[in-house]
Amino acid sequence: GEQAFWIEKFRELYLNHLPYQELDRIVGNGSTCFQTWIQHPTPDPFWDRLALTPADYDRIDIPILTITGHYDGDQPGAMHYYRCHMASASPARDRHYLVIGPWDHAGTRTPSQEFGGLRFGDASLVDLNKLHVDWYDWTIKGGPQPEFLKKRGAYYVMGAEEWKYADSLDAIAGVKQLYLRSDGEANDLFHSGSLDETPPTQSAPDCYVYDPLDVRPADLEREEVKDYLTDQRYALNLFGNGLVYHSAPFAAATEITGFLKLVAWIALDVPDTDFQVQ
Repeated sequence: GEQAFWIEKFRELYLNHLPYQELDRIVGNGSTCFQTWIQHPTPDPFWDRLALTPADYDRIDIPILTITGHYDGDQPGAMHYYRCHMASASPARDRHYLVIGPWDHAGTRTPSQEFGGLRFGDASLVDLNKLHVDWYDWTIKGGPQPEFLKKRGAYYVMGAEEWKYADSLDAIAGVKQLYLRSDGEANDLFHSGSLDETPPTQSAPDCYVYDPLDVRPADLEREEVKDYLTDQRYALNLFGNGLVYHSAPFAAATEITGFLKLVAWIALDVPDTDFQVQ
């Protein structure tokens, strides 16, 4: 929890162009476990042996309560296991309940009404410790079904500041496709490309350059960013290393519930790269 310490150490790693495998040495806590993990940066037999197989999912016969959050860093894992279970032949699929709240990872245990620059309504403060007790009383002791679990899926809608319920994720929303369009220069927040409902017919490809020797981004990370979900410093300081697309302003309040997926055709002039979509 000592953010100033970690910022200092990550800046040391970054500004000196050191490999990630030296992180444990830099923080003064050599770790055999850490070194073992980073020897397997992509899926391989080392990780496969730890993963459930389709046959494992088929054999699940106990009720499951999955709790995650809109801003939970472990949401991808929670949803992976949930989807695999729903796609299996498990007899317990109809006893798998999913709760998605307006929380970060810590909030999936003890919700906070305000974090990262966002503030949520009173309904967001679910007593999750009580929900755990009620869940076990119901599933193990034969008590009443928890009142909060009205259906197998519960999800929080911000703005409206209310919980909604569905029998499955598929029942929540349809699909809306939007297309990236620009004149080939979408590198700046104030000269962005667009996000349109109609497919582009002819448009130049967008390009950005990532130069690992350009360490200007470190200037943005000299201190902890308290409002990390609303702070605009990263969007305003791309240094040419990124692309921005804006949709037209919405004509009315719009609920966006579901999962985002990007499909892109990307050409590289380097052997490997990483990129992030937000």
